[in-house]
Amino acid sequence: MLKPLFSYLISIVIMVIAIKINGGEKVLLDFYSLGSLVIILAGFTISLVNFKVSEILNAFKDAMFNSTKMELTERHELDKAIFSTMGNYIIFASILCTLSNILFMLMNLEDTFKASHQFAVSCLPILYAVILKFLFFAPLITSIEKKTLQSNQNNLEENRKIAV
Repeated sequence: MLKPLFSYLISIVIMVIAIKINGGEKVLLDFYSLGSLVIILAGFTISLVNFKVSEILNAFKDAMFNSTKMELTERHELDKAIFSTMGNYIIFASILCTLSNILFMLMNLEDTFKASHQFAVSCLPILYAVILKFLFFAPLITSIEKKTLQSNQNNLEENRKIAV
């Protein structure tokens, strides 16, 4: 039941250990950008234009937990559309944020050390978005697809039993 959540936690722990082994905790804290995270989270709110909050919450519930109902094929399609849209909006928001950060950096080119640091920070929104899209939303979409396939197989078996 909590298998996907457990695998996410294990992946995060492994990434944190790898960063610490390489001495990267200082580097990561130097390039932390709260503004970039806020912009990326704004990508989530854009999805509220297309989907209701209850639909988004149901999509997360369907992806993370096993459902007892197996006639949810249409709902699973909606769930996949929600996660795909959210991932696309996050990428879009990160590109806009990165471009605005690069413009800000180009306006302040007097100090080359600051410019290199600002350029590195300006690339963070894309990094955050790619991590969210491919390490969070893609596994959720895969989970939904597996549940849809399992539901279709169960329905096929039930239809065969009825036919016999």
